[in-house]
Amino acid sequence: MNKDTTSPTTLSTSAPAMTKEAPAFEPVHSNRWAQMINDWLVVPKALYFMLNFVIYSTHAFLMQYVMQAWSFQKNDFSWTYAAYVFNILGAFVFSRLADRTGNYRLILGGSVAAYCACISMLLFPIPATYPFVVRMGYYLFLNGAGSFFTAGTFPLVDSMVMSQLAANPKLSKELFGRQRLWGTFGHSLVGLIVHALAEHFGGGEDDPNFNVMFYVLIVSSLIFIAIVFFGIPRDLKITAHSHGHHGAHAKQETSPVAGPKPSAFTLLVSPSFSFFLLTVFVAGFIRCIITTYQSGFITEELHYAHGLVTSSIFVRVVPESLLYFFSKEVTQYCGIYWVLLIGHAAGVIRMFGYTMIVPGEPPVNKKVIVPTFAVRMAIYALECLKGANSSLVISSAARIASDMAPKGLASTAQGYVAGVWQGVSMGIAAAVGYFLVSFFKTNFKGFEIGQTFRVCSFVGAVCIVLIFVKFAFIDRVLLTRPSATKA
Repeated sequence: MNKDTTSPTTLSTSAPAMTKEAPAFEPVHSNRWAQMINDWLVVPKALYFMLNFVIYSTHAFLMQYVMQAWSFQKNDFSWTYAAYVFNILGAFVFSRLADRTGNYRLILGGSVAAYCACISMLLFPIPATYPFVVRMGYYLFLNGAGSFFTAGTFPLVDSMVMSQLAANPKLSKELFGRQRLWGTFGHSLVGLIVHALAEHFGGGEDDPNFNVMFYVLIVSSLIFIAIVFFGIPRDLKITAHSHGHHGAHAKQETSPVAGPKPSAFTLLVSPSFSFFLLTVFVAGFIRCIITTYQSGFITEELHYAHGLVTSSIFVRVVPESLLYFFSKEVTQYCGIYWVLLIGHAAGVIRMFGYTMIVPGEPPVNKKVIVPTFAVRMAIYALECLKGANSSLVISSAARIASDMAPKGLASTAQGYVAGVWQGVSMGIAAAVGYFLVSFFKTNFKGFEIGQTFRVCSFVGAVCIVLIFVKFAFIDRVLLTRPSATKA
């Protein structure tokens, strides 16, 4: 093992070498099957699978449901995503609470239960006879509350899994992606299930019943809560492990912390961590603009059938899973900051690529048509870039946040990343998207979303250049030999 040195962008300090005690999140079992479950890391995989199943059960077709059931217009829909700005608040509150109390089971289970309750209330829309402000205000309240409660779920699971991987000398934090990839399976599978059920209980492809996605949400939430309370030990201890820049283990107990509690602002006042969060925000902004409008763009402006949205989600599982699985090898070859930058670039290319697809021309009596083979393959290729974007950005950002986290702030660091990636970026993307779609409606009627994609992809490309300059010539983290970033 190489001599340990301190990374210029790492806030945590070295600690004594790891002692021979039971690793975090891995209780000792005499039962052979239970031990096998621990050895194969079944609980982390199940948590990621079902958590994605819960979160994305209402994701793919929410725009169509809201436009039908809540009588909102295309440009109004972006405001519904503004509620996700509460994500940063929830991520901070729940991750900080976990760092202070160590009660991960109650926080995770309670958060998902509250999220399910809030989002399920969308089944009961306010009639269109009520003023728009009342209807939108109620919708934003439910969506905002749901976003607040679910914000801490991913950073808490990330923190637990990262701790388990780092605590075991046979494992490494670079294997984090192989646990996260199971969330990709859940994300893809729930989209297919919801689409099939919506057509079965509705009027087929022309009139799907999207109410079924809320029942899928309820069932999957109950399963996730069961995994939390039966799979996570009561005496869970989270430890922050800094591998250093060359792989030496150092252990710091972070949950709960004895003595003076570290300030949550310790991370925010660090220039390197703040710029890292800014990088995550820009990548998240590009992702969220597409997330907000993708299904509407495909069906409303390109005039292709709903099934293309679902099948494209399923297609991206292949590259996303492969990159998650081989994230250790990719990181060792490229370096962790290159992985983050490449993932960001994949999102920008994907957004611009959508603007190059030729719209279909449906018959007078039909709103959408079946896409040609060329169009289908083009969208599948772009969704493969989505798989690369998600896997590369998430796996690298979680690892960088873990390495930067000082003692007592392991979950808080993950909370900041999740809040920026899923919350702040979504809220700002909603406001910017609303403005741009409304602005382009005058001169680009019928292609206002496509023009919004063009403008945002250009902004994203400029940001990539600026981030590259900062990482390469100021921080010089892109010039470090990849072998020196191994953990």
